[in-house]
Amino acid sequence: MKYLFLLIILFLLPGCESPNDHQRLSLQGRTMGTTYQVDIIQTDKTIDEDGLADGIRARLEFIEQSMSNWREDSEISQFNRLPAENSRAFTEDTFKVVALAQSISKQTGGAFDITVSPLIELWGFGTKITPPTIPDPKQISHVLQRVGYKYLSLIPETRVITKHKSLTLNLSAIAKGYAVDEVADYLHSQGITRFLVEIGGEIRASGLKLDNTPWKIAIEQPLYSDSSLNRKARQIISLTDMAIATSGDYRNYFTIEGERYSHIIDPMTGWPVKHNLVSVSVIDQNAARADALATAFTVMGIEKSITFCEKNKIAAYFIYEDQGQYNKYITLEFKKYLTMSVD
Repeated sequence: MKYLFLLIILFLLPGCESPNDHQRLSLQGRTMGTTYQVDIIQTDKTIDEDGLADGIRARLEFIEQSMSNWREDSEISQFNRLPAENSRAFTEDTFKVVALAQSISKQTGGAFDITVSPLIELWGFGTKITPPTIPDPKQISHVLQRVGYKYLSLIPETRVITKHKSLTLNLSAIAKGYAVDEVADYLHSQGITRFLVEIGGEIRASGLKLDNTPWKIAIEQPLYSDSSLNRKARQIISLTDMAIATSGDYRNYFTIEGERYSHIIDPMTGWPVKHNLVSVSVIDQNAARADALATAFTVMGIEKSITFCEKNKIAAYFIYEDQGQYNKYITLEFKKYLTMSVD
């Protein structure tokens, strides 16, 4: 479901956890074509573990059933099959995600665009498995006619969305973040306030760990390799009552005649992005917003992204390539979360 392979890895770094009555409960599973993990610090031994696990699974199943491009009966898939100038009413969850996506599209000047799906398919990074090929420029120009967030109109009162072109929506760059937020909200509704939720690399932390310190998260060192054995942390951060999402281009790409083509497609040009920004991590109270912004910045490149972050006070950590070396740029808002650099 996610066309951006998120590049943040979770490090539950060991601390000096003093023995007390608290316990750690860990729940895992699969959703949206990836895995999820929920770590809970139990302050109440009466927690119904099975009931909690069932509640989390039910919430994730509802979101996937509503928003997945891989399920033909999902709301999104049904909408995608409609011809131009047709409308559909959506559930509250899906409408909320589309509305947030549209807001971020406007803020980023179209760098984030949930209608980019036809271009993703054209370049072979979508639901159809095709050999790596470079599309003909005429094909790209033709497909671009079916891309553009401005050709969607939303009516909040009725939760009706209308497409004014033959658009197909893809919520993969925001849905996992939304799912993280929903699981976090569900846990809060159950009276649980100390936890960490992770879905496919999107993370939201609440309260403190077992040793009463913030949760420790590691941002991965970029490496153009499929081997997990080579993965290592570049930066450790401390997170409490916030979310983090990471996007990058170094894991999902293909190479033809020595030229690398990223899975990250610029919705305004129709071509994979070509700049020196390798990955970006965004911290926000809302995981869905962090998810979408990280995607947008990867499209925008480092210069435009830094300007945007400074103007809007966004907490972001950029890794970019310069003359064969990886450098970093950290916004002022992000610096307060730093624990240690390991690069």
